[in-house]
Amino acid sequence: MAKLTADKGLNRALRNPELLSTLSPLLAASFGVVPIKRQAGAVVLAAFPGMNGSAHRVLRDILGMEVSICPTSPRLMHQAIEYGYFGEGHEGVNFNTFLDEGFLDDPENLSKLATEKSESIGSAICTLPEWEVLLLDIDYRSSLVRLDLPSSERPGFIGGALDIVMRPSETGTRLYLPLEPREQACLLVQSFEFRDGVHFEHGIRGCSVERLPHVIHPSEVQLARIEQDGTAEFFVYDRFIKVAPGACPTLEIEYYFLWCGYRHRRSIKVHVRDLRPTQRHSLEWVHGESVWTGDDLARWFGIS
Repeated sequence: MAKLTADKGLNRALRNPELLSTLSPLLAASFGVVPIKRQAGAVVLAAFPGMNGSAHRVLRDILGMEVSICPTSPRLMHQAIEYGYFGEGHEGVNFNTFLDEGFLDDPENLSKLATEKSESIGSAICTLPEWEVLLLDIDYRSSLVRLDLPSSERPGFIGGALDIVMRPSETGTRLYLPLEPREQACLLVQSFEFRDGVHFEHGIRGCSVERLPHVIHPSEVQLARIEQDGTAEFFVYDRFIKVAPGACPTLEIEYYFLWCGYRHRRSIKVHVRDLRPTQRHSLEWVHGESVWTGDDLARWFGIS
């Protein structure tokens, strides 16, 4: 096939819906490619530089045609994939994930690499008495590492809110706005969140949940069900784990997936610090900010 520079090809491709339809949004995002020229039995793809060689082979097998790669800048690729396949209102795609870093070399994974992840957690219900709500306080830590073509670039910092939203009080539990009070909430969550690797983010999040499941990490960690005594049933990757009130386990998972043509490893740890049902009348909603304590600082820096 004739040579074609990626930037000119991308400009043409983004004005050609038929050419773009060569790939599904999933394939474009996971393999990090955009079609810029096609003829019988062959296609030229703009791609992120240093695309994993096994990913190139797998994509050829999925498409059933010759695939030529035209490396281009990551900035242009991100923009082209977003513009060409993920317009306003698109919810994105859910990549299939794997427990072995050699997932690209297993022929049995071919169909999973070509399709979105599909999973069912069953009925997501809460059977707490109507006068109770479940309080959940967690530390969430996630690390995302690119295994192919390690980057020398330092990740940007994304700062989150720094307000404590849940505190014990003399009469029950004090909840600080902007954790929005909702009368029908079955679950109130405070989460100290730490992300590093490809993305770096640090913050505290609070939320009032009216309907389960509550997604802690899409879609691998979710709180699926709450039983009458306050026991919480978590969905963790491919299994269910029940946590009784007062228990403080750490839920862990590590898995691999393809994104932008590179293999990535995601490690997740969710430490349950507090889990307990409480009567709604004992909740105290207040405006203003909570003053940090030494224990909060230790928790923030991961030394508690």
